[in-house]
This record gives sequence, structure tokens and C-alpha cells, in this order.
Amino acid sequence: MPDYYKCVEAFRRRASIKHQQSLSRRYKRDEHHENQNPFDQLHPQNTKDSCTLFPIFEKCAMAGTEEHPGLKRLCTKCQRIYRVSLNCYPRFVNAATCSDHVRCIFNNEGKPQGTGKPEVLPMYLLRNVGNDSCHNHKTEEFELPVTCQCLLYTHSDLQP
Repeated sequence: MPDYYKCVEAFRRRASIKHQQSLSRRYKRDEHHENQNPFDQLHPQNTKDSCTLFPIFEKCAMAGTEEHPGLKRLCTKCQRIYRVSLNCYPRFVNAATCSDHVRCIFNNEGKPQGTGKPEVLPMYLLRNVGNDSCHNHKTEEFELPVTCQCLLYTHSDLQP
């Protein structure tokens, strides 16, 4: 049995060395790239003064689409993923918000009877005010949209 374990250990060492050599070749090949992460290119600037959110993904569920059997969505809600500026943490933020077309609940004539309003929760980000070698983090609060609520106008024909 001891010979078996020696053989397995030798195999693991060889596999680990080959894996490290493969990684080394891959990183040397990509060495000329300034950023390894493709999302880093989405930042037009890196601001030290505040945390900035850059939208990188959006998927909307349109008003009138069937959410569950027999139930339709009253307003358009969008799921968005934001990339946060490089000096802030976390680097990505998920949000759910109203679309840019906020009017909703249309009557038979096509007149809107309500509007979509985002609901928000406070969220804290860490912002590095130091440098790359010596981090100094400050907390920064912003309002994170978590859903879109469709509200009736007070003068709506649909008032109970």
C-alpha cells in the first residue's frame, strides 16, 4: 500500500506542475492586456470622489405580460446589473427598477390610469480613498431600487 500512495502523490505533483505551467503560458500570452477583466473597460473614468454605477445588463418584463397563470403585470419592471467604479466594493450591484416608460394600467381608450414608482432600500458601498498599496475605506450610502410598484392616479376611473 505505501507504494500506491507514493505513486498517487507523484502523479498529483506532476499534474500540479503541468497545470501551473499551462497557467503561466496563458498569462504570458495575455500579458500585453492592461486589464484581465473585460468589465474593467466599461469604466469611462475612475473617480475617487464617489462611487459611480455603470449599467452593464438590463432585462425587462413588459407591462401586460403574463407573470403567473391568469395574472398580468401592471407595469414594466427591469432587472439591471450595475458595475461599480473601480475604487468601490462590491464591484457589482443587482437592482430591480421601473423602466423608462413609467405610465401603466391603461384603460380601453389607451389612457394611463397610473404610474410606476421605484421602491428603494439604503445600501452601503465601501470606497477606497487610499491607494492600491494602502487601502483606506469609507462607507458611502445610496438608494438601491429593489422593485417597481404601480400606483393609481387619484383621478383614475379605476378608483374603488
